[in-house]
Amino acid sequence: MSVYTIPAWLRADRIAIPPQPPEWVDLALCAEVSGDLFFPEDGQNSATARAVCRSCEARLPCLREATDRPVEGVWGGFSERARKDIHSRHVAGESLEDIIAEDDARYYERLEGAAERAAAANRRERDRQHLKYAAACDAATTDPTAQSREKAA
Repeated sequence: MSVYTIPAWLRADRIAIPPQPPEWVDLALCAEVSGDLFFPEDGQNSATARAVCRSCEARLPCLREATDRPVEGVWGGFSERARKDIHSRHVAGESLEDIIAEDDARYYERLEGAAERAAAANRRERDRQHLKYAAACDAATTDPTAQSREKAA
């Protein structure tokens, strides 16, 4: 029999703790980081919390728990607002596994797009610097005053 320790972030003011915590809680990565991360204030970004959830072994049962009853904060990698949509989709027959897979696919697609945009920006900056250098070299070779300065030196 394992002894269960309630993570600090599972405070009574934020969630009704069931009498017997579910088994998946022992696997949850959220127990290893600041709980405030999973309960952002209005207008705060929850991307860091969602990233922790994305790599958590307990993501599916956590999301299932959060769609079975109303809870605050980020659960299973989704905000309260997103979970309302997920609940509707799940009730309509879509599996939570498919919903998570779709979310992951969108996330990694955005990452790849961001990496491609960053690489293109780096290429443009490198090309701009190269053109600037080439123009300076060209100006130095065609400017008679620059040539006379070189001879004087």
